Amino acid sequence: MQAAVDALPRHGVRVLASSSTYDTDPVGLVLDQPAFLNACVRIATDLGPEALLDACKAVERERGRTQPGEGGYVVKGPRPIDVDLLLLGDTAFRSARLTLPHEQVTARRFVLIPLLELDFDLVTPDGERLSDRDILGFCFVVVAGGSDTTASLISHGVALLSERPDQRAVLIDDPAVIGGAIIEFLRLESSVQGLCRTTIQDVTIHDTTIPAGEKVMMLYGSDNRDQREFGDDADRLDVRRAIPRHLAFSSGPHFCIGSHLARLQARVAFEELLALHPERRARAQNLRSP
Repeated sequence: MQAAVDALPRHGVRVLASSSTYDTDPVGLVLDQPAFLNACVRIATDLGPEALLDACKAVERERGRTQPGEGGYVVKGPRPIDVDLLLLGDTAFRSARLTLPHEQVTARRFVLIPLLELDFDLVTPDGERLSDRDILGFCFVVVAGGSDTTASLISHGVALLSERPDQRAVLIDDPAVIGGAIIEFLRLESSVQGLCRTTIQDVTIHDTTIPAGEKVMMLYGSDNRDQREFGDDADRLDVRRAIPRHLAFSSGPHFCIGSHLARLQARVAFEELLALHPERRARAQNLRSP
């Protein structure tokens, strides 16, 4: 990612500031790819919209991504890099290749959060400036996630490892596995087991129609142990399990805004705990996992 940022000046784009890098779970139409890194940069350039998009695509090509019409080109799914143009001042532009402002600026939190980091006075594409209340709302969700659900994630992880000393040994011997183990903890013991949603239109699933306006309980804890998705051992802890998708953070527009912070906090907690107290265990008589 840094190499892509460093390449921009060669294409007439000056980088003024960069946001933090966020570790993000797949959402929307990219659920079949692994978690990815994303960030935003503030730039200065004399290029017009189309020429600036060409510069972005040139950087993609340099970093190993093929372009439309070439073999191996991927639109939605795993790809080495994706350089998007989100905003160009107050420019409104539309062509077959490009729409400004980008339609995902406010539709996806993983896009909006790094933008807010760069500019808390950001004006959204509809012309409205985010109010202090809007920004406070984002902060509240992140803080609440860090002090409640993340604490549950860490507690669940400690309990799961207490029951499986063999899995604990894997993490002690190879701390690089801890990041993936955090997702396995979330899958087995989701901090949020379920939430209620309201249908906005009629939905038919397996020949059953749910009318618009009905309340539906989304059982994330059940989905995350679905043997059709995770195999016959879905109820067992496997810190090396490949998990291309899960619902511990929900999905789509309801995807957890604090997911990157929760994963970071939990990873650091387990790195330090296992390094300093490798034999620390918890009583876990009431845990559901075998």
